[in-house]
Amino acid sequence: MSQLIRCLVLAVLFSLAAGCVNVVNPVLVKVTYDKPIRMTSDKTARLELIIGVVQGDRPYPSSLFNAQDQQVFTESLEEELLRLNLLRVFGEGESTIEGTDVLILLMFVHTTHDSNLHDYRLDVAMEICSADRAFKKRYQVLSSEGESILIRMGTNAAEGKAKAAKKLMAALIPDIEQFMKAQQ
Repeated sequence: MSQLIRCLVLAVLFSLAAGCVNVVNPVLVKVTYDKPIRMTSDKTARLELIIGVVQGDRPYPSSLFNAQDQQVFTESLEEELLRLNLLRVFGEGESTIEGTDVLILLMFVHTTHDSNLHDYRLDVAMEICSADRAFKKRYQVLSSEGESILIRMGTNAAEGKAKAAKKLMAALIPDIEQFMKAQQ
C-alpha cells in the first residue's frame, strides 16, 4: 500500500513540475480561427494595436503576454481576416486611414499572468469604425476557463498564451463579421 501512495505522490509531483517548466522565451506563436464564417467582403481595413498594462507575479518578462505577443496576435488577426475573405487588412504604416473602408482599434487594456498555473487574463477593447457606423466592445478572456485543475497544472507559459490568444480570436472574429454584415 505504501508503494502505491509513493507512486501517487511522485505522479502528482511530476505533473506539478511539468507545469512549472519555464520556457526560456515563450513568445506567442500565430493563432488561427477554426470556425466557418457566413460572409465575405472585399472591403479594406486598417488594424491598429494599442498596448496597455502588462503585469505578472514573477519577474520573467518573456512569460507575460507582453507587447511582442500582442503584436503577434494582431498580425494573426490580420492574416485570419484576410484568409477568411472578411477584410483586406493593412497594418500600421501600410496604408492611410483615409484609404480604407474600416478602422479597427485593438487595445490590450490590461494583461496579467499568474505563473503558478500559467493563467493568462486578457482585458481587451475593440472599436470598429466605418464612415457610417461604429462598434465598441470589451472582452475578458481567461486562458484556463473551463479546464480542470489537472489540465491547468500541466500547462506551461507558451501553452497558456496560446490558449488565451485562441479564445480572444474566437471572440473577436464573430463580432467583426457581424459588423461587416451590417455594412452590406
